[in-house]
Amino acid sequence: MEDNLTNNNSTEVLFSYMCHLIDLPNTTKDCSISDPNLCIECPMRGGYLTGERFTDIWGLGHAVCFLLWVFTVFISLCGVLGNIVIVHVIQKRKTLWNSSFDFLLLCLAAADIFSCIVTAIAATCRVAYFGNWFGNGIIMIYLSYLPNAFWLCGRSLSTFLTMLITTERYVKIAFPIHSQNWIIGRRTQGFALAMVLLAIFVTIPRISSVYVAPNVLYKDVPSMNHFSYVILTTSQNEFWYSTLKSVHVLIDFWLPLPFLLILNLLSFREVFKLGKRRKEMNLKQRNDIQAVQMFLPVITVLLCCNMVPITHFVVLQYFGIIYNEFHMTTILSMAVNSSVNFPIYYYRAEKFKLEARRAIAELFPLTLSIIVFRAEE
Repeated sequence: MEDNLTNNNSTEVLFSYMCHLIDLPNTTKDCSISDPNLCIECPMRGGYLTGERFTDIWGLGHAVCFLLWVFTVFISLCGVLGNIVIVHVIQKRKTLWNSSFDFLLLCLAAADIFSCIVTAIAATCRVAYFGNWFGNGIIMIYLSYLPNAFWLCGRSLSTFLTMLITTERYVKIAFPIHSQNWIIGRRTQGFALAMVLLAIFVTIPRISSVYVAPNVLYKDVPSMNHFSYVILTTSQNEFWYSTLKSVHVLIDFWLPLPFLLILNLLSFREVFKLGKRRKEMNLKQRNDIQAVQMFLPVITVLLCCNMVPITHFVVLQYFGIIYNEFHMTTILSMAVNSSVNFPIYYYRAEKFKLEARRAIAELFPLTLSIIVFRAEE
């Protein structure tokens, strides 16, 4: 805690996790009643677009967040079921361990299952906290930030694997001969493992930079007096966010957008060039191009969903307020991103559609299979 005090050793600059939870209307600083020199400061304070207080649980802002939570949980549930079908379909393919594309799609589906689950949990914990469902004891303090860190981990893993698949598709169509040696069996598994490790790396700062402690020092601070426990920063906070200049945020938040845009433009160019000599292409090249065209909407949805947190970031920087409605919308956008792959594959790949219908009949014989088959009629 001492590492985060200002020069006069009287003001604690709190981490964003805690600032989310504090009701600081029209100010970023609050001081102790008994000791005016003892203060807390939130560079980015929490709030609602409607301007209501956190304690107004029947207000419009709370209602909007509750509705966004319902959508998030429903979409996440659909995403889990859809990605289970994807895993089931790909596992049954005889080409799984010989096809880098199938293996990476399997990894992405597994990552999206994890992402959907932690996204639903994060949204539920946030609504539960601000709705005062279970108070603000130590368990709710932990649940106010740990699920958020794991949700961001799921989003990062899904994004990094999408980047890897996009790279794999580009290499396959741009360098068809060399790619047979570059992207094979164990090497593909190594690339996927590297993406998992990278997602863990960008998550570590969000967990190791904070700890939960009893609220002893700030009991007389008006905005903190109802907290029995608070989230404070560790010594590693300075290492990650000052010494390393938030490099994990750069990798996780800003790198994917230009990377995917550039690589997709290059892929478009290759597909356009190959399209001019389609008659000369063999079956494998045609399948590779079809795979690029099938996966394109997945990347498009990812890019669109990434615009939501970017918009949230711009609003946060301009107003200095972490609006709960925007935060919940960001969580919802990630649920959409992790859930959209199944309907895209289903309606853009005839082979997958047939395999998926058989898988649905095996996995959900009395429920979803009836719905899907009737929808097809």
